[in-house]
Amino acid sequence: VGTVYKFGAVSAKAQFVNYKVAGSFNSNLYGLGMDWYATPALNVNGGVYYRVDRNDSANSSIMGALGTVYSLSVRTALYAQVAAINNRGAMNSGLAIGYALYGLQGTTTGATIGIRHTF
Repeated sequence: VGTVYKFGAVSAKAQFVNYKVAGSFNSNLYGLGMDWYATPALNVNGGVYYRVDRNDSANSSIMGALGTVYSLSVRTALYAQVAAINNRGAMNSGLAIGYALYGLQGTTTGATIGIRHTF
């Protein structure tokens, strides 16, 4: 379940997702985020996400992410992003940044910069 509210150049977002596999894991994900189009070519975005294991509430993670995209043209953009996630208990949430999809207990941080071109 999610919602987006736009006011001017800013979009505020909220979401709730339940990941459940019968006889296995059951976790809830709560997220809040925003997008700000500072100019038609510059987007600044960020979010905070909290995940909790419904089978054992000692297992949880919280992640924060910030990013920016600057469009050079319709097909080419420069981007930068940074994120950090803190896992507690047996939670192993990771970051898509750098393909660190599974994290360890404690904090994992990642960042990327690059250029994206659509052919």
